[in-house]
Amino acid sequence: MTREEQARGYLEHTRISPAAARITVAVFLLMLFAPPAFQVCREYADKGRVAEAGVLKLLPDRSRLKQVRGLRDAGRLFASPEEIKAFETRVEEGQYLSRALRPAVQYVLTVGLDTGNEKALTGRKGELFYSEELRALMTGDSARGEAAAGEILRLRRYLASRGVELIVMPVPNKLYVYPERFAGAWGKGTEDPSLEGLLRALEKEGCRVCDLSELFRQRRDRDLYLKCDTHWTPYGLSLAAESLARITGTFGRAPETRELIASNRGDIFDMLQLPDMQKKYAEETVTLLSPVGEPADSRILLLGDSYSNIYSDGSLKWGRDAGLAERLRCLTGSGVDKLALNAGGASASRRELYKNLIYSAKNHRPDLLEGKTWVIYEFAQREIALGDWESLDWNKIPKGE
Repeated sequence: MTREEQARGYLEHTRISPAAARITVAVFLLMLFAPPAFQVCREYADKGRVAEAGVLKLLPDRSRLKQVRGLRDAGRLFASPEEIKAFETRVEEGQYLSRALRPAVQYVLTVGLDTGNEKALTGRKGELFYSEELRALMTGDSARGEAAAGEILRLRRYLASRGVELIVMPVPNKLYVYPERFAGAWGKGTEDPSLEGLLRALEKEGCRVCDLSELFRQRRDRDLYLKCDTHWTPYGLSLAAESLARITGTFGRAPETRELIASNRGDIFDMLQLPDMQKKYAEETVTLLSPVGEPADSRILLLGDSYSNIYSDGSLKWGRDAGLAERLRCLTGSGVDKLALNAGGASASRRELYKNLIYSAKNHRPDLLEGKTWVIYEFAQREIALGDWESLDWNKIPKGE
């Protein structure tokens, strides 16, 4: 007798009493309809309206229906996938029941079962890791690195035409530097083919690279990254700044500095949305170094992301005026202009520079490259495998007269 025949036999001889059947159906219906009913009642009580009713706005009204003259017009009547997704996100974020239950459920998963969620991964000794870093290591390949290098080399050729030299600095992921803190002995010897493909392609063309991967692995006896955050510690930032200063040869008279203190848990901790009662992840306190006084004229433009903004952008909750640009100023004595966007990926700063150059050329104004000798292009290592490396045509930028 096959397993299917056995299962069919069990089902044919299974008997459920009418009372048990009614209770099962009632519980199922309650689980199905209770959450939306609770949401509707709470929203109506709090706001006098129901957000889910906004779904009606996704449907075409009578005036738009009258304008239909063919299949093409009919296809334009309905909401786009982006509009539907945006509506779903608004509804999900506004769910009272999920907001009430999520911290408690996440507390049990994280503190009780030592697991995280789809964004935050629990490591050893109270450390957290970003899941995208693991995905980048698992899915990356050398072809992705070579494709990213192609876009970077287009930028380099344009900068060379302006007499500006490019330095590329991929910032290693925490999981790449400390794999054993996440996976124990299984994590030793982690490699990143995307990073290797990028470095090979750039070095083949003679592009200057500030490769921190070996340096960070050599200094991994100290904490280079914040425990519950994706970003580097002030020590890791200082190593990067010193490497950049050596490449540019711009060590100079250091300005007067002051020490600052910042305390926080981190962006990965925030992804967990744990209740305030949790004690597993404590605040981390760091000491920052900030330059005092007005900077000298800048010959360096820093293109970056949140790694460049950490300790300088207050919205990241780790202090102000002590980020990568400020640390470079402490080492070189000269100012550093910065174009860095949080959560923008590798292409955001590159795209903003491109737009600035076009706008400035068309309006006969000085652009961000005016008076610059170096452009430092910083981005997170995971972006090599996962980032959107938008192709920009630098030849379209009007040439100045």
